[in-house]
Amino acid sequence: MQTYHIFLLSVFISAASSFKTVDVPEQPVDTRTWPYRLYLQSVEITINENYGSSKTQVRKDKSDNLRKLSGYVQVDKQVDCTVKGSMVTMIKNNNQWVENYRLLPKPFDAFMKEMQAPMDSISAHSGMSTKCPLEPGNYTFDKYVMEAEAFPRDIQLGEYLTTTEYTVGVEQIAKFVFSTVLDPIV
Repeated sequence: MQTYHIFLLSVFISAASSFKTVDVPEQPVDTRTWPYRLYLQSVEITINENYGSSKTQVRKDKSDNLRKLSGYVQVDKQVDCTVKGSMVTMIKNNNQWVENYRLLPKPFDAFMKEMQAPMDSISAHSGMSTKCPLEPGNYTFDKYVMEAEAFPRDIQLGEYLTTTEYTVGVEQIAKFVFSTVLDPIV
């Protein structure tokens, strides 16, 4: 019996030694910029007067020719975790707005997690929290530029209209409407 095990072991060792090692090249990290440019056309932020106020404007910056968002969102009272977020994105197709993506109402934290990349970008620039509760405060945007990297590389190019709403029950507490254009880099 022991001779049989030694025989099997020697067969296995000789078979293993005949395998060739193949070097698999590492996949290069893509360090190029995104294949499109993102232009911010307009932003409208509406805050329910029971929760705060806002003022925003988008202007072309003469130094780099980019359209940038400036303004503020004033939150007057704590927004608790009963808030739900939802989003609808439309894309212009043959001069008609067509729904491209819908995110049904979700609790605030789950909504923010699903929208993590763009929300992290906005939060980093304004100091606005992406976790509930949202504390009272003045959250300012000074020449904020949407980062293309916050969106998928393979996103369909075109003109977008994105509406994000935050509600408590049936009461709308905030609405953000972003108009953007994604153009190819040529």
